[in-house]
Amino acid sequence: MTTVLSTLILAFWIVPQEQGDLPSAKTLLEKFVKASGGQYPKNLHTQGKVELAGMNMSGTIEERFSRDGRALSRYDLTGVGVMAEGSDGNLVWSKNPFEGIRIITGRERELLLRQYALQCGQSPTEVYSKVETVGKVELFGRPHYKLALVPKGEKPDAMYLDTETFLPSRVEMATTDPNTAVETVMTVDFKDWRKVENGDRLEPFECTIQLGPIRIEIAYSQYDYPDEHPEGSLEVPDDVLRQAKVESEPKKVGTMKGYEILEKELKEQATVTMRRKVKVEEISDALADIFGKVFGHAVSSGKIGGAPFCILHDMKEGRMDIEAGVPLNSPIEGLADIKASKLPAGKVLVTWHVGPYHELGKAHQALEAWMKQHDLESAAPPWEVYWTDPGQEPDPSKWRTEVVQPIR
Repeated sequence: MTTVLSTLILAFWIVPQEQGDLPSAKTLLEKFVKASGGQYPKNLHTQGKVELAGMNMSGTIEERFSRDGRALSRYDLTGVGVMAEGSDGNLVWSKNPFEGIRIITGRERELLLRQYALQCGQSPTEVYSKVETVGKVELFGRPHYKLALVPKGEKPDAMYLDTETFLPSRVEMATTDPNTAVETVMTVDFKDWRKVENGDRLEPFECTIQLGPIRIEIAYSQYDYPDEHPEGSLEVPDDVLRQAKVESEPKKVGTMKGYEILEKELKEQATVTMRRKVKVEEISDALADIFGKVFGHAVSSGKIGGAPFCILHDMKEGRMDIEAGVPLNSPIEGLADIKASKLPAGKVLVTWHVGPYHELGKAHQALEAWMKQHDLESAAPPWEVYWTDPGQEPDPSKWRTEVVQPIR
């Protein structure tokens, strides 16, 4: 599946039915295992075609899953390049040409670990603290049993099993939209269940994932169950491991002016940047020009290590001293006005702003107020990290920006 997902939920018709005694979740899951071909193999390898509907992106997908929790999904998209995500059972990561490397934490990480565990063949009773049958509903014009899958400390997920075939048609997983921070649901639909080639197992040959406005459609062409995956195929890439060492897990310390305040420890990170003094009204054009140049230089090296950022060095008389660029997973040399630089190590305060860029001052004011209230001093100028690409999300109300303030 994917983390390359972004508060529209795929509409579906669910009509509660009059019902008497319902079969237990244990009984239904046993029927599912039997209907699909028995105990799931310890390893899974899939291949197929993928389309990001509405984003004009398509290509191929290859996935590998292991019963020990390791996972890798690799998308090779025409005209875009390779997008990948995976886990070693603990560390969860993604890597793509738009954001570079991202270490996934918090609620998003927990959801993906559950998702990978299910894809690795673990039973819901192994993954969730509680599983129970909660009703009988209509879905895709057919009756289904609805199972509530309750993770520890989270809202329940749901699984819908066809009452005749006992195969799942849908899984819903509660999460937070990574672009808007809005509570939402990821919906995964399974269709075209049939026997795999040279085997008796039933697998879904069509899968649709919906999260917010993003819809991913997968058509599988191959399922196989190797005794072992090729050596190294599920190893976390070296550049991802380096990125994982750059920062600690963020810790919530409070709220200020409606903003959640987080604290974390950063390690020094290589960057390439350009620095300019511009009028406030010129900053958007300046950043567009800078990012175009530094991205071009960094992409040619293949070492982009995250989302673009802008350090706010100073502002006097309507002019801003800015330094913008991209982080790297290892240093490269500069080129002309593009300079090799670094983001500093140390303790930082962080908050997230969801909305248009011209309102980012509110987030900075919240961090300043928190520092004043707790007698904290700035250790370096703040910077902003732009996690939403306006080219892909045109609605400014959904733009998500991380604001970082180093402290002593």
